[in-house]
Amino acid sequence: MVQGRQKLATDQYFEAIKIFTKVIESRPKTQEAFFFRGISKFNLNDLQGARKDFQTTILLNPFYSHAYHYLGITEDRIGNYSQAFKLFDKALRLSPYDAYIYLNRGVTHLHLQQTNEAINDLDSTIILRSDIPEAYLNLSLAYEEKGDDLEALSNVNKALKLNPFMSSAYLRRALLKYKRENLEGAYKDIEQSQKIDKNNPLAFYYKANILSKQKKYEEALENYNKVLNLDPENALVYYNRAVLKSEMGQWQDAIDDYTQAININPQNILIYFARALEYYNNKQNKLAIADLNKTLEIYPSYPKAYQLRARVYEQMNQQVKANTDYLAYQNLIASDSLKKDVKNDSLLLAKIVDFESDFVNVEKVKNQRVQYKDFDLNLFPDVFFFIRQPQYNNILYDNFNEITVDGNIHQMVYYLTSPNANLDSLIRHYKQKKISYFNYFILGTCYGLKNDFNNANEQLSKSIALNPNFAYAYVNRAYFNSKLNDFLADIDDRSSKNLSMDGRLSTNKKTTRLLPIIDEKKIIHDLSIATSLDNDVMIEYNLGNAYAIHQDFIDALFWYNKSLQQANNLKWALFNRALIQIRIHDQEAACKSLSKAGELGLEEAYPLINKFCKN
Repeated sequence: MVQGRQKLATDQYFEAIKIFTKVIESRPKTQEAFFFRGISKFNLNDLQGARKDFQTTILLNPFYSHAYHYLGITEDRIGNYSQAFKLFDKALRLSPYDAYIYLNRGVTHLHLQQTNEAINDLDSTIILRSDIPEAYLNLSLAYEEKGDDLEALSNVNKALKLNPFMSSAYLRRALLKYKRENLEGAYKDIEQSQKIDKNNPLAFYYKANILSKQKKYEEALENYNKVLNLDPENALVYYNRAVLKSEMGQWQDAIDDYTQAININPQNILIYFARALEYYNNKQNKLAIADLNKTLEIYPSYPKAYQLRARVYEQMNQQVKANTDYLAYQNLIASDSLKKDVKNDSLLLAKIVDFESDFVNVEKVKNQRVQYKDFDLNLFPDVFFFIRQPQYNNILYDNFNEITVDGNIHQMVYYLTSPNANLDSLIRHYKQKKISYFNYFILGTCYGLKNDFNNANEQLSKSIALNPNFAYAYVNRAYFNSKLNDFLADIDDRSSKNLSMDGRLSTNKKTTRLLPIIDEKKIIHDLSIATSLDNDVMIEYNLGNAYAIHQDFIDALFWYNKSLQQANNLKWALFNRALIQIRIHDQEAACKSLSKAGELGLEEAYPLINKFCKN
């Protein structure tokens, strides 16, 4: 426990999770282990995993106020605000003088734009503890929401007096100064923030906006570029950079940036409208019409789209269509119901994002939209079977099966990569032995590990011919045929990598090829026969991979689930199942799978958790 808390205190969250998990395995009722593991997961954005651990803590100890408190923070992050309030209230009943509970409840009120309630909670925080700078910083947000910028500025100054190294407070003050047209003061605060946190993309973004307003276009462009180097999927920045490039006369580059913003956020009407305006200004009328049609498809009551489309039709000498759109525009402008809709309907407002300079709002937009169409399935790869001997390494899974051949017992183990074996020596040895299905199996596997795929296929086929019930020969033949496909694809197109730097397979190998490949159906057929002969967990895992690569996601899920029914700690199957769940838009299930994989020690799970599971 002590080591885990030390790792947690030094922000080594993944290492902390491994230690707390070991504690839980040996002492499954240790409430502190669940609680601190939950905090570690929370800090890695594994909200589903954190929620589960905090809930378990409460089951073990219903009077643990910190567990209610942190579970409330987690529910707030997930967006379950009503549940968050209930948990904060329970925490306060147990610890009525805990200032931080009031602080976090105040933050939840802010998320719901309940500014008066937020101010009450934040004032309570300060009454209990006047030395918490975050209380003043959030009060600043609340007063700005109420339109009291002077009080907002006063509270930011109080936060900075308590903590002059609070970079976020300098950025908050910069924004307030920017609103009051104090551009020089805002710029100085941003530079002060960057002395503390030099790689905060928001600071570069604010700088770019100020420089753009000062007509210092080249410097502004340089700062937008820096934001995108740090955050390459920020639709807001692409949008603003497009506006800047348009003002600089670089209209084609502006179009490219609008297009990139659309690829990231394809349901935002403002981007389509802006690109349509750029097309219109440059006489690209058909493209302008297409974008305006898309704008109105997403939000049919957007009056400016009808107005601009009317102008485009006029430019195309289609006056009848132009008159129809002008009439629609005038009717919408005059409509009281439109004003009511735009004011009250949050779903419509979400489609008219005004791109305020607040990255919190941007993150919400980004996390609600996940681009699955370009999502690459970087699967953990298949395994193959080989005989176990003391000098071999890279054993994947600690279980093994024993088979007896000619009175000799062999342990069959799973490998991800080639064992540390002298393959040439093994080939010579088994070539001298008498003909048998097992010897052909060893020879075929050795040839495959040397990338001699034709010989591998020939020897493994001989093994199957002599013993059609030997499951491992089917598995390895499928494995090396899949490797052959990867090898040929790599030769055929060096620009399409099928093996990522960390050794995980990519389904991008489904590209056009000049060289012949092994039909994926044959690979699936071999593995299907193998599962019918031996329901080994790793054969089921391989079959899940084969279906995933074949883009048959339902069958892939079936076989991953089968393997996990036998071995619920099979972290590679959990990870690959999560990739499929992301692909089929089952994000909640994917986050649970990734959380469990991370808990079991698979560090690769956390970048995906950070990307797909923040909210």
